[in-house]
Amino acid sequence: WEKSQGSAWMEKWLDEYPDEIELVISNNDDMALGAADALERKKITRPIKIVGIDGTPQGIEGLSSGKLFGTVQCDSDEYANVVFQIAAAAGLGQNVQEIVSLEGGKYYNCRQTALTADEN
Repeated sequence: WEKSQGSAWMEKWLDEYPDEIELVISNNDDMALGAADALERKKITRPIKIVGIDGTPQGIEGLSSGKLFGTVQCDSDEYANVVFQIAAAAGLGQNVQEIVSLEGGKYYNCRQTALTADEN
């Protein structure tokens, strides 16, 4: 989950698979940015698309600068609303499942927006 780890792994993979990597999908934007940093340090100029998750301000900046190809941004307002509803129901001793319905076996399914470099 750290930029330094994304960078370290990317460097390792570039050494092991120098001409085979075409796409990197990271668990978050920081790791994706770390992978992009590794490409710069290794002076890799061939196109490798890097995608992160979270839609952080740093990730959005990475899109604008061309470091990242994309990021996935969750609806944080809706997510916070559902978390509050669950906490309030539990705190009041209410049945959470009567207050917040399950969707696909989960209380909340992230409604995602994919952002790509082409859209910024």
